[in-house]
Amino acid sequence: IAYWPRGNSRGFMAGLSMGTTVWALGLFVPAVTGISQIPLPGTNQAIAVGFDQWNKITLWSLGLNTLCFVAVSWLSKASHEEHYSAALCTADEISHPVRSTLDVHSPADFKSRLRERLGADIATQEVDRALHELRLNHNERRPYALRRLRNRLEANLSGLMGIAVASEILDQYIPYKLPTGSGTADIHLIEERVARYQHSFTGIAAELDNLRLYYRKTLQELPMAISSLGPDLEILMWNNAMTELTGIDGTEVTGSHLNNLAEPWRTLITEFTADQKTHSHRQAMVIDNEPRCFSLHKASIRGPVANSADGQVILVEDVTELQQLENELLHSERLASVGRLAAGVAHEIGNPITGIACLAQNIRYETNDRKLLEAAEQILFQTERVDRIVQSLVSFSHAGSRHSIEFEPVEIYRRVQEAIHLLSLQHGKTAVVFANHVPEDLKINGDSQRIIQVFVNLLSNARDASQPGGQVVVAARQDEEAVTITVTDQGKGIDPRQIDRILEPFFTTKDPGEGTGLGLSMVYSIVTEHRGQIDVTSPVTDGRGARFTLRFSR
Repeated sequence: IAYWPRGNSRGFMAGLSMGTTVWALGLFVPAVTGISQIPLPGTNQAIAVGFDQWNKITLWSLGLNTLCFVAVSWLSKASHEEHYSAALCTADEISHPVRSTLDVHSPADFKSRLRERLGADIATQEVDRALHELRLNHNERRPYALRRLRNRLEANLSGLMGIAVASEILDQYIPYKLPTGSGTADIHLIEERVARYQHSFTGIAAELDNLRLYYRKTLQELPMAISSLGPDLEILMWNNAMTELTGIDGTEVTGSHLNNLAEPWRTLITEFTADQKTHSHRQAMVIDNEPRCFSLHKASIRGPVANSADGQVILVEDVTELQQLENELLHSERLASVGRLAAGVAHEIGNPITGIACLAQNIRYETNDRKLLEAAEQILFQTERVDRIVQSLVSFSHAGSRHSIEFEPVEIYRRVQEAIHLLSLQHGKTAVVFANHVPEDLKINGDSQRIIQVFVNLLSNARDASQPGGQVVVAARQDEEAVTITVTDQGKGIDPRQIDRILEPFFTTKDPGEGTGLGLSMVYSIVTEHRGQIDVTSPVTDGRGARFTLRFSR
């Protein structure tokens, strides 16, 4: 018979009692006593009973049985155990534990298929009702969600016209495609049922369900991006780390096909699943206009039948920072080599420069010719300039040495000037004007070479952010508590969404190949070592510019 959700044990017992009473009075009692009529109390009428009246008695027994069952069930509520048992019976009748596929792709396809048999109005009403009960939207296209929709439709139609008729309609108009081979379990359907009835589990069933929940929670919270795919590339699991890495919510993609993923993840994972290799190292991608690097690993999950694959587990690893660190180490090695070369070249240049300076000084004492004296002064000025540049190169090449260095008074003005001299050696960069407004007598306690590194990085970034002809201003002031130094440019400023990350290692707003993202991180590290603080302000004026403020305690 058709399954009626409101039916319960009270209605069943009431109907059974009524039907049994009619049967006993109409057939059993007359057979024992031999009476053929039962008088009606208070009247002169009597009811014919006995085996001669079996057809009428049977009709009354079944009719009153059904009537009492419906009336009592309607007026009373089914218990939790009755709901559980009824749902299990229904699920066993219409379940599809093997994950199959449908040849429909949206709820609209369901309506058009069922319209031929049920009519347009009933088909639309039943599909909308099933969508509402499942809390699905009308644009749903996930295979798992469509399988749930079909199952709910079959259950709803079973309540209206019986299981056999409902199954016949759906098997004819919305059939399942038969799985190839032995098929694989529908993980989503099984977990949905287990979650629905888990409060009714006792004993070993409850323990197994707790174990299942523990392992699922472990996979979900694992700090590694993992997803599980079926043999048809349906996404079975998408853990929290995968959501954080890709920005794609697991609840939106679980149960959908891999082809429904957003780019560039669809291409990356699809190509990897089709590849015979189990590892793919350092795949370069661009995510949110930033270069990223990923390594992928996979493993096959074997099904219950030998040599049958039940799916794949995909692990995605973000190795961007590792790649950048390796590149920076190589870059540091090159810089160290250049530094050692610069120190040697500076030493060699120093000897001829000293000779040139001596000759120019002798000219001043050996002639009174005004033109020669002016030339000698110019020669001395230029040799002094070359000497300052050479000394800056030597100092900067030694900046990495930090063994047992004690802080000493550092003249900020001179260190800013040395940084400006170093940056002036770079050709092909944006031509800007550096203005050093630091008081010449201002000093802080620190490592002079590392302070130069701070200003080289800050002034270099300010220059790169400025327009040709722009001005970069270095200013400073001191009070009783601290020395405050500011580096201000007139560039386009820093995006407010990025300003909180500007000091993070490997974060850069420059084009690929133009920066490593370690300069400002190094500035922050050096300032912190000097017991200082660094703040970033952008924009400064008229929506433009950026200002880095360094504050050192006195």
